[in-house]
Amino acid sequence: MVSTKINYVRFDEALKAAIFIATSFIKEHKYPLALVRNDYGKIRFIVDDRGSQPPTDALLKGLASALNSAVGVFGMAEDAVSLATSSLHPNATFLDKRGLQISPMLKLLEHSPMGSDWTQEPLLKAETRRVTFFGIKGGVGRSSAAGAWAWHLANRGKRVLIIDLDLESPGLSTTLLHPDKTPDFGVVDWFVEDAVGQADERFVRDLVAKSPLSSDTDGDIRIVTSGGRTRPGYFYLPKLSRCYKEINDSDFASRLDVLIKKLEATVKPDVTFLDSRAGLHDIAAACITRLNAFCLLFAIDTAQTWDGYGTIFSNWREHQDRARAFRDNLRIVAAQVPETESQTYLENFKINSYKLFQENLYEEAEATDLAAFNFDLNVPDAPHHPLRINWSRALQQFDPVRQPNAVTSSQIEAAYGDFFKSANQLIFGKALP
Repeated sequence: MVSTKINYVRFDEALKAAIFIATSFIKEHKYPLALVRNDYGKIRFIVDDRGSQPPTDALLKGLASALNSAVGVFGMAEDAVSLATSSLHPNATFLDKRGLQISPMLKLLEHSPMGSDWTQEPLLKAETRRVTFFGIKGGVGRSSAAGAWAWHLANRGKRVLIIDLDLESPGLSTTLLHPDKTPDFGVVDWFVEDAVGQADERFVRDLVAKSPLSSDTDGDIRIVTSGGRTRPGYFYLPKLSRCYKEINDSDFASRLDVLIKKLEATVKPDVTFLDSRAGLHDIAAACITRLNAFCLLFAIDTAQTWDGYGTIFSNWREHQDRARAFRDNLRIVAAQVPETESQTYLENFKINSYKLFQENLYEEAEATDLAAFNFDLNVPDAPHHPLRINWSRALQQFDPVRQPNAVTSSQIEAAYGDFFKSANQLIFGKALP
């Protein structure tokens, strides 16, 4: 009986096959290659013939045939191979900083609308301390922790800038501002106005509002909301997708960095908090990998949480050269530590966190190799060693602007005291009084 089973080449298999074909070609013919994968995952090669004798037509046809055969429907048929010198901008592909250098002569360029920022190089170092608040899933107290820590710092005379980047599910800014004090415009408005040259300094200043949470402190808390004040004639949703558009070769992360630097120049904060959205979105990728922020990774000890983080970390494992640029900024947070059997919970949490880092980011090294990115299970300064936030029934009502007396300072200290102490040391290099 003749089998009718179709042998599909799947997305991941196609890339591996293309890399094998490219590596073999480079080894034999010494031409550098760019492997370009488009929005649909279809793959083509660009042969770098700049300054060298172009390969023969027969050689190019053979390379195209081998590629198309190996990657199945992810091939580009007659467009599978082209020459760098045949394009209008022959240098552009091989100078594109967004590409991933797989080997000295092989570069991967992902032309996709989402996901590429997880393995992109960080942007230029920021002058202001930045902290990203991230959770692989929502509902772990990420935004509440940002608000509580901002209040704690303001009480110690610090100036805090908080930018609500949870654009698909805004929340933190509504907790820290009265609705009638919300600015007319927010982050999404800056992106659409900047694209047409209308986001001047005055517009940037008008994005910033003072939180009443710092009114009785020696410090200051300034808020930038995701969107503007709800009012007739103001529409949020049409702007949302336009935020992610590349403008003049500047991608989302680069444009976001420009906005943050303009806001920091205006507010002059001691620290900037970036409240990232949860999950695998490009906002999270930019906030964690590209904006030179210290990244607090909020987690609870569940299989779903560790599987979710495993998706991100395994991607970094395959791109260690990029991960080295930001891995020192990662720190796990044990959110909502239960009131009962908390030590057992934390020990299990720490073991699972250690496994996540050990399998994906920690380097194999001898005990005497102090330069290696490697830590033992119980090292308190290690990225996997959790900062602790205790679960508190009282903090489920944390709404300091609308209900200022619902949570007492002693209740905040009981939940966040350990977190404040450790986080202050990490960001400011010292304990705060």
